[in-house]
Amino acid sequence: MTRPAHEPMADPDVYTADGYPRLAGTKPADVSGLAGNFEAWAKAELDRLGGLLAATDAAARAEALAEIGRLAHDLKGQAGVFGYGLAAQVAQRLSAYIRARETESAAPDITVVELHRRALSAVIAARAKGDCGEKGRKILEGLARAAGG
Repeated sequence: MTRPAHEPMADPDVYTADGYPRLAGTKPADVSGLAGNFEAWAKAELDRLGGLLAATDAAARAEALAEIGRLAHDLKGQAGVFGYGLAAQVAQRLSAYIRARETESAAPDITVVELHRRALSAVIAARAKGDCGEKGRKILEGLARAAGG
């Protein structure tokens, strides 16, 4: 989107940091105080995900995997908002893995899903923000190998 040249661009009440107009009446959101809520929510959801993975019959397993896909999508977005770059990447890869398997009409490997869950749990528990550098890259490479990528 191109801004008209005559509009002020420095007013944060008018424009976002990347230059897009704000919705009428909105101001920049301060989400820093919500990070603890995110961490608690993520831990609880990842624990619930572990329970979903325990489903043994085919119908329950299919329903559990669909729920895990939705959770991974939600985690991807929220982790990014709160600065958990590595967690967002792991969640994105989990979401993509489940979607790809659905497209191929193949059941996701539960071990691969569990590895992603454990990685997400570790990152959130450690409050590891950002991409976590070399360690983060190694985690992502290991998950890619496990997922066959």
